[in-house]
This record gives sequence, structure tokens and C-alpha cells, in this order.
Amino acid sequence: MTDKLLGAPAADLGKWHEANPVTSLPVEVSIHIRPDDLKCDGCGKPADTIHFLDASDGSYPKGGSVTVKFACPDHDFGDYWVELKRFVDPKERFPNHVAEKNWGLHGLAALRDRLYEIERARMVAEGVFS
Repeated sequence: MTDKLLGAPAADLGKWHEANPVTSLPVEVSIHIRPDDLKCDGCGKPADTIHFLDASDGSYPKGGSVTVKFACPDHDFGDYWVELKRFVDPKERFPNHVAEKNWGLHGLAALRDRLYEIERARMVAEGVFS
């Protein structure tokens, strides 16, 4: 019998695991960002940075619950942040860098939630939704 995921004979999986104790599995996720819609959470000016913060106290994310804030040059919400232009540049690979952190997938999910809220508000303002 062959393992469907690994493509190896089921009897050889024990040997495979012994030889490869760690396996890297790439995950691809699409997050749609409209930079012109991102406003600073401090003042409403155009944002140039994304901040990933622990949802409980606003410190460096520790895992579990992460919140995302956007900031302009006049505001700094601290802890883990990245310039928006670097985050969206495919050569920089910042979304992958964030995802690899112990809180990273929670952070990307929080970013996606924030972007959805922004998109929904824009569509309501344009009369697409009520």
C-alpha cells in the first residue's frame, strides 16, 4: 500500500521518518491588499506600516490572539511592524517571514480580518451592501 500524501510505500514510512525528522511543507495563501484603503489607526492618514500586536496587551505577539493596526509616519504602535511597501513586495517575502513566527499564522489571519472589515466598510459606503 502507498501513502497518498507522501507517495512512499506505507511500510517504508517508519524509515522515511527516521531519515527526515522535520519536513517543511509550503503553504500558499492569498491576501488582497488595497494600500489606498489602509488608514492609520491613530489619525486616519494613509498608513505606511502594518503592526502585529498581542491582542491582550498590545505587546510583541506571543501566540494565540494577535491584533493588527496600521500606522502613518506620525504614529508607532510598537512591537512587530513592517513597512507596507516591503510587505507587499514579492521579492521581500515578508508574508512568509511573518507566517514562520510562532504567532505568524494568527497574525496573517488577523490581517485578513482587518482587510475584510475595511473592504466591507468601503462597499457599504459605496452602496454595494447595506
